[in-house]
Amino acid sequence: MSESRNQTRTELSKGKRWFFFILRTVVFPASILLLFEFSLNIFGYGYPPRFFIRQQIEGHLVYTDNIKFSRRFFPPELARPSSRLSVPAEKPSETTRIFVLGGSAAMGDPDFSFGFCRMLEKMLRFQYPEEQFQVINCAVTAINSNVVLPIARDCAKLRPDVFIIYLGNNEVIGPYGPGTVFAPFLSRLWFIRTSIFINSTKIGQLAGHLRRRLESDKDKIRAWGGLDMFVKNQLPYNDRRLAAVYDHFYENLMDICKAGHRSGAKVFLSTIPTNLKNCAPFGSLHRQDLPLELNNDWNRYYNAGIQLEFSQQFANAIEAYIQSADIDNEFADLHYRLARCYWSIGAYNDALEHFKKARDLDVLRFRADTRINEIIREIAENNTTGGVYLLDAERAFQQKSPHGIPGGNLFYDHVHMNFEGNYLLARLAEAQIIKIYGINGQRQELSEPECAARLVFTPWDRHRIFRELLGRFNSPPFTNQLDFEESVKAWQAKLDTIRASLQPDNLTEAIETYRYNINRDKGDWVLRNNFGLLLLETGRDPACAAEQFLSVLRLFPYDYLTYNNLGLALCKLGKFEEAIPHFQAALSNKPDYLDARNNMAGALSQLGRSEEAIVLLQESLRICPDNPNLYNNLGAEYLKCGEIEQAVVHLKKALQLNPESASAKNNPKYALSRLQDREKFSGGSQQEK
Repeated sequence: MSESRNQTRTELSKGKRWFFFILRTVVFPASILLLFEFSLNIFGYGYPPRFFIRQQIEGHLVYTDNIKFSRRFFPPELARPSSRLSVPAEKPSETTRIFVLGGSAAMGDPDFSFGFCRMLEKMLRFQYPEEQFQVINCAVTAINSNVVLPIARDCAKLRPDVFIIYLGNNEVIGPYGPGTVFAPFLSRLWFIRTSIFINSTKIGQLAGHLRRRLESDKDKIRAWGGLDMFVKNQLPYNDRRLAAVYDHFYENLMDICKAGHRSGAKVFLSTIPTNLKNCAPFGSLHRQDLPLELNNDWNRYYNAGIQLEFSQQFANAIEAYIQSADIDNEFADLHYRLARCYWSIGAYNDALEHFKKARDLDVLRFRADTRINEIIREIAENNTTGGVYLLDAERAFQQKSPHGIPGGNLFYDHVHMNFEGNYLLARLAEAQIIKIYGINGQRQELSEPECAARLVFTPWDRHRIFRELLGRFNSPPFTNQLDFEESVKAWQAKLDTIRASLQPDNLTEAIETYRYNINRDKGDWVLRNNFGLLLLETGRDPACAAEQFLSVLRLFPYDYLTYNNLGLALCKLGKFEEAIPHFQAALSNKPDYLDARNNMAGALSQLGRSEEAIVLLQESLRICPDNPNLYNNLGAEYLKCGEIEQAVVHLKKALQLNPESASAKNNPKYALSRLQDREKFSGGSQQEK
C-alpha cells in the first residue's frame, strides 16, 4: 500500500515538474511576448501587415492598397508600391471580380496605365456592357511567389471570382531567393514562411528596425537601383540552390491555387513568355572545370566566330561557334550568337533552341526559364480539384512572333511587354473568362487600335515610356549585353522619331483626346493622372493639371506620387508656399522619396529660404550619396548663399558623377570665377592696407 502511494507521489511530482517546466519555458515566455505585442499595438507602433487596408473615403467603405505592406519583405528604402487600388468593401451584385497577381510584368511596367490588366477591363466592359467587371491589379515590382502567396490569401477574403497568376520571372532575385538583395536566401520553405510571419508582427517589425540601425552604412542599399542591384548575384544553371527555388515555386503556386479555390474563384495560371530574340544574356560564365589551355582554344574559336559573324559569313561562324561549344557548352553568349547566325540562314528551329539555351544559361536570372514554365504547366494540367486553368501565354507569343521566336515585336526589354504584347495577353485572358463563364457578348471584340484609343495611348505617352526605357538601357546590366550598342541606337532612333512628331498640333490633339475620354469615363482616375502629367510636363495648363491631381488624391489620400505631382503643378503656377505642404505630405508617406525632397528644396529656394533647402538636400545625400542632381542642386544653393568653396566642391562632385550634365559643366566654371574674383578682391584689399 505504501509502495503504491510512493509511486503515485513520484508520478505526481514528475507531472508537476513537467507542468512547471512547460510553464517556465513555453507559457511564461509566450505570455510575455503576447503582452509585448499587445502593448506595441496599443501604442500604435509599426504598420499593418495586410495587403489591403479598410478605410472610408468620400463616404464609401473601400479596401485600398497598403503602401507599407512590402516592408515585410524589403528594406523600407526599397519597399515597392502597387498600382494604387480602391476596391468597394461591399461587392456589388452581378459583379465579376478579377484579381491579377504577379511581379512587374503582370503589373504593366514600365507604365501600368497600358498594362494587360487595364486592357482586359476595357475589353470586357466593351464587349459585355450589361455585365459588371472589376479587374484589380495586385501585382508589385520585384516580388516572387513568396510574396504573392500572402497577397493571394488577402485577396481571397474579398469575394474573388477569378485569379490570374502571371508569375515566375523573379523567383531567383525576389525576396528569399538566392540572387536577391532584399532578404537572406533560405533553403527551407518553412524558414521563409516563419520569417514572413514574424515580420508581420509588431515585435518582428521592431526587431527588423533595430537590426537595420545596427547595420554599417556600407552594407545598406539606400535607394532603388533597378536591375543594377543584382549584377553581382550570378547563378549558373547547375547551382544547387536552384533546386530549392523550383521547389519553393511549386509549393507556393500550389498554395496560391488552393487559396483561390477555397474562396470559390477560378484560377488561371499563365506560362511566362520572355524576349528570346532581342535580349542577349545579362551574364555568362564558363564551366568551372575548364582547363586554361582549353579555355584558350575556346576563345580562339569564339573570336573567330565573332569575326565571321560580323562579316556576315554566318555558316562559317556557326562552325566556329560549334567548335567552341564542343569545348564549353555553358557560356550563355555563345548560344545567343549561334541563335542569331541560325536565324540569319533561315534555320529557325535551331535558332529557337539556342535562344532558349542562352536564356536558361544566363547567370543573371531575370527571366523565367524552361523549368519555371514546366512547373506552371504541371500544376495546371495535373489539377484534380478543378477550378485551375492554363493560360499558355508562352505558346501564344510564339504563334504571334516571326518564325515562332518572340522578341521586340512583343517586348520592350527582357520580360516587360510592349503595347502589342499586353494586348495579346489580355485577349488570351478574356477568351478564357468567356469560355469558363459562358458570357454572351453583344459586340465585336475590341481591336488593338480601339483599345489604344480607350486607354488614351497617345504619341506623348509612347514618348514618355520610351524615354524611361532608354534611361534604363543605359545602365547595368543592360550595358553588359553583347548587343547593347545596337540596341541603344535603335531605341534612341525610336525616341527621336517620336519626339520629332510631338509638334504643337499633335500635343493639342492628345490633350483633346484626354478631355473627351475623361468626360466619357469620369470614374477612370488613371486617365486623370496621365492627363495631369501631360499638362504638367508640357506646361500647357498647370492649373488644370493641379485639378486632375486633386481628384486623384480624393481617391488615394495617401499617395506620395500624386502629392509630389500636385506640388510641382503649384510650383509651375508660382505658388511655392502652397506647394511645400504637398511635398511634405509626400515625404510623410515616403521619407526617402528623393524627387519630393529635390522639388521641395527647389520651392524653398524660390522663396529665398536657401538655408532650409541646403539642410533638406544634405539629408537627401545621406540617403543617396551618389546622386549627381543632389550635388548639383546643393552647389547652386551654396552659390546663392555666397559659400563659394562649398559650391565648388559640390558642383565638381556632380560633374564627376555625371560628366554629361550641362548644368554641372557650367556651374563649376561660374563658381570658380566667383571664387577667384573674391580671392583677388581679398588680396587687393590686404595689399592696400
